[in-house]
Amino acid sequence: MPTSQPTHRDLTRQTLGGLVWIGGGKVVYAGLRLLVLAIMARLLSPADFGIVGAALVVVGFSAIFSQLGLAPAIVQRPVLERRHLEAAFSASVLLGLLLGVLLWVSAPFAARFFHIAGVEPVLRVLAWIFPLDGLSAIAESQVQRELRFRWLATMEVLTFVLGYGVVGVVLALLGAGVWALVTAQMAQTALYTIILVVTRPPALRLLPDRAALGELMYYGGGFTASKIANYFALQVDNLVVGRWLGAAALGFYGRAYELMAGPPHLLGDAVDRVLFPAMASIQTDTRRLADAYRRGVALMGLIMLPASLVLFIVAPELILAMLGPRWTAVVTPFQILALGMFLRTSYRISDVTARATAAVYHRVGHRRRRGRRRRRAGRELLPDGRSRPPVDPAAVADLLGRAHAGARARRGRRAARRRSDGRAPCPGRSFLGAVVRDARGNGGRDGAGRVERSEPVPRA
Repeated sequence: MPTSQPTHRDLTRQTLGGLVWIGGGKVVYAGLRLLVLAIMARLLSPADFGIVGAALVVVGFSAIFSQLGLAPAIVQRPVLERRHLEAAFSASVLLGLLLGVLLWVSAPFAARFFHIAGVEPVLRVLAWIFPLDGLSAIAESQVQRELRFRWLATMEVLTFVLGYGVVGVVLALLGAGVWALVTAQMAQTALYTIILVVTRPPALRLLPDRAALGELMYYGGGFTASKIANYFALQVDNLVVGRWLGAAALGFYGRAYELMAGPPHLLGDAVDRVLFPAMASIQTDTRRLADAYRRGVALMGLIMLPASLVLFIVAPELILAMLGPRWTAVVTPFQILALGMFLRTSYRISDVTARATAAVYHRVGHRRRRGRRRRRAGRELLPDGRSRPPVDPAAVADLLGRAHAGARARRGRRAARRRSDGRAPCPGRSFLGAVVRDARGNGGRDGAGRVERSEPVPRA
């Protein structure tokens, strides 16, 4: 089912439309989430939120391995065939079942780690999230690949309203305590899975094509490795608070973090979900990718920097109005976290670009193996028995000389153009930039060390 690469005008229209729908859906979703949070904060205790927060730390880390990057690989793959869908669905269901069982068995160990007794039963119920996600992950990736963002935004809002807004709030009013939050999460996940499976019936095959699965895992392996590092960077604070300060402290900190992360998640997730399939469709056009990257970072700064300052100033009034007087301890951590909102969003553009061009796998896996092979093939021993790869000083000097000469020539041409336009001379660009540009131009390779393609790759 290969098709040609989308034109610039069509892709721009679809991307902007996707941003409007996903962004609008996220705004509605965030507003409803804040409303539900304000209601439940008055019905549940900080310890209830802390128990669920500790369980979700474990669930979030386990989710990295639930798909092994198969769903993003479906979105990113230039040419998608039915055998890829069959292999991905079979592996996704198997991994979901396996991870659900492992999480159910390991729940007592997680409870002992956090020293919170209520985590064990909560974690055993939330373990059923993974078999459900295994059924729906590939269908969701197909919808993303088709750029059907309006439909995705509508389903997310609908399932949240039914899950948290109806089931969760009703149970909290009935005094269910922590189980109101657990049941709401399970209800939302189950509804989302049912809708996706009915809308996009899975491609079933008992024994998947091993070659197709290997092609998807080539990308998915590097994606999973990067997600592990990213998860620890974002969740280590919850681990520390939950492990050493207890459920109540984690409840306060979790509410501060959720309120702070709302705007970055709202904007970052919308940009992520729209730009990933859009960038994947033009992954061989480096000029258009670079333009999208610059515009994305500028958009993040334009929105998040003023928002950080506003939230820092109005934090006391905001916490009191939204959560009530029992949650005043949230103000100080919320103000500190609000100052880093731009950092939480700007990195998403780089992450999207790396995934869309499959650079995650090359950076994490392939380059390491290639480097080890080169070191084994060309080592030389030092007098003390240690080893090092051989370095040719003449080759290094030649590269630096050519880069320096090229940089001088470019600076001369720019200065001549500025003089002809009547402008003052501009200082030259950095020498390092010249080295990088010459290295990119050497051998037809780009900055990541890959051979640039001259023809577009067809997409399904």
